Amino acid sequence: MRVEKQCLETEWKTIWKNQALTPTTEEDRANRYKVIHNIIPKNKRLHRIRIAPTDLCNECNQKDTLIHRMTERGENAANWKRIQNHITRMLRVAPKNTPHEWLIRP
Repeated sequence: MRVEKQCLETEWKTIWKNQALTPTTEEDRANRYKVIHNIIPKNKRLHRIRIAPTDLCNECNQKDTLIHRMTERGENAANWKRIQNHITRMLRVAPKNTPHEWLIRP
């Protein structure tokens, strides 16, 4: 798969196993697939192909990236804080030492 070749340092067997075994709705499974494969259309690309008026986030005018959308924007910011708290408790690390990338590359 393309994403596996782009991110060679990622433990893909673990990600695919977690993806298959995690009980979730079909919508959540589809959203997780989009995040893992980085196929969520961001304004940078939409602006480049003349669909979006700007390459900035529609909500806060910051740089529109996957990390921004998943960890800093709207309802996702609260979800990230909750997930970050779970990760820090499980791994016994400080929240400031929990990279945002852990959300998209668990």
